[in-house]
Amino acid sequence: MKIQSLPPVRPLPQISILHSPQPVSSDEYQPGPRERCKSAIGKLGAGIGLTGIGGLGYAMGAAIGHPLAGSLVGGALGTVIGTLVGHKLADKLHPAGKQPLKSSQWTDPTPSTSESVAAMKAGISELQNTLLASGQISKLDRGFHQKQNWGGKAHIEFNADLAPELRSGLLANLAGQSVTSAVRFSNGQGCPFHDSKADARGMAVKMNVDGQQADLLATDHITFARNPVQFMKFAKVAALMQTKGPLSALGAVIRNTVHGDFKAAEALRIMATLIRDTSGGIEHPAAKTYWTQALHVGDLTGRFVFSPESGANTKPPRFGKDPNYLRKNMETDLSHGPVSMKIGFEAFTEDSASRDASQHGQHITLPVGRLVIEQRPSQGREAEEQLVSRMQFNPANGFDMAGPLNESNRAEIYRQSATNRGALDWSAPEVQQFFAKKAP
Repeated sequence: MKIQSLPPVRPLPQISILHSPQPVSSDEYQPGPRERCKSAIGKLGAGIGLTGIGGLGYAMGAAIGHPLAGSLVGGALGTVIGTLVGHKLADKLHPAGKQPLKSSQWTDPTPSTSESVAAMKAGISELQNTLLASGQISKLDRGFHQKQNWGGKAHIEFNADLAPELRSGLLANLAGQSVTSAVRFSNGQGCPFHDSKADARGMAVKMNVDGQQADLLATDHITFARNPVQFMKFAKVAALMQTKGPLSALGAVIRNTVHGDFKAAEALRIMATLIRDTSGGIEHPAAKTYWTQALHVGDLTGRFVFSPESGANTKPPRFGKDPNYLRKNMETDLSHGPVSMKIGFEAFTEDSASRDASQHGQHITLPVGRLVIEQRPSQGREAEEQLVSRMQFNPANGFDMAGPLNESNRAEIYRQSATNRGALDWSAPEVQQFFAKKAP
């Protein structure tokens, strides 16, 4: 179906902004003093390494009759070594704090304007329609993470000694408790490609906390985008990549760079990041580590992280030729016993990620608990998979988002996407029934 008009979306409550730096452009951000120190000393180290080891490489190359090759290899090696050493020295001179940064010290950026939010909502609708028109999907669906590798019921066991700093909001009374959850593993693109295709991977968790929903959406790498405007710009490139191939996508990047929509350095950074983050194989959905975006939890700001614990076979794919081998690997391992993942919270000790969402940020990790998935009954299994696929997941459900991808803009994109595809919200009878019984 073609979307003609979209219903209005109720504005979300704004996060309290305690310190508001200047608005960040779509392609640039303003580094803090620690980042400037690290950049300057890193460049100095690179220069020293380039001249020093590059000169040594020239001399060694000349000795065997290849001075140019020697200088190139030595220069490249020297630049890398010098940069790494420079960054280590900068960390010593300007270390990050060892204690979590209180939310009162966190600098959320100025929220997007209503016009920019409307543009991003229109952008996700355009992306969904483009994917539908390509014929690679049979009905309008998610713009990203369309292919579900496994979906079903699970439960989260919270540690009895959950850190007091995390006992806030929906997590206030969960120490030592177990909550019923829905979990969804997915490939990153908006079309159902072969599982072996280079791609980002994701997982979404919806918890039932005393009748209220709390969602955690995570990917296997920190986002490439510095902010939501930049993310949506490259969403159009992603659509071309999926529907018309890499040459069309590259052409779009070049045209947008020439016209000034993309900055050349940023375009190269993003493409290099995406190539790095989507290369390499995946054997099992639960054998990856996944990070959420930045969230406020009580007086802390940071990211939840899910990492493999037990039950996930990490050997080479046993169904590598099957386009859906990730699901088969998961089901096979569940037939032998539960699959579990550790949950932690990476509490930031500095606020670089508030200016640039592509930064991992200095942090300390607080243990939270574990996600446990057990084999699901074969009867009704297909219906359960379909139900989880139809659920609405939104990072604003239950948590306050932080940083450049904060609640005032990113949540609106998720809500618009869900509205477009007719997703089931928390009040839907099917969803309520799913959470009525605890997972075994």
